[in-house]
Amino acid sequence: MITITMNISPPHPSGVIGIAQLCNKAGGKYFTRHDEEAALSFSVYCGISISNSLLFKKVQDAQYRSKLASDLMIYHMQVPQTDLDNALKEIKLNCDTPPCFDSLLFPTYVVDEESKTV
Repeated sequence: MITITMNISPPHPSGVIGIAQLCNKAGGKYFTRHDEEAALSFSVYCGISISNSLLFKKVQDAQYRSKLASDLMIYHMQVPQTDLDNALKEIKLNCDTPPCFDSLLFPTYVVDEESKTV
């Protein structure tokens, strides 16, 4: 029986992401050096595949969280037109603002020479 651990780079917190075992060789009593090398090579590819699938899952999770955060921000940034109209009415009724405040047209302001400081 051969037991091979599959490690990944960068290392997994536990250091091992899988274990491959070869048991009961068909057509022989024991595993040869060639069998061990083939199993080791295969375990490397298995480790790479597992590592890639873990990274892919992390990327998918990050994309989902990013989209969710973006959707929540867009949802909470939208103001219904009725709320906007009510707020504008309140500003016009409760504030001492010039009647042209919401149009952004303001009269020019002239400073006389005596009020200027050097």
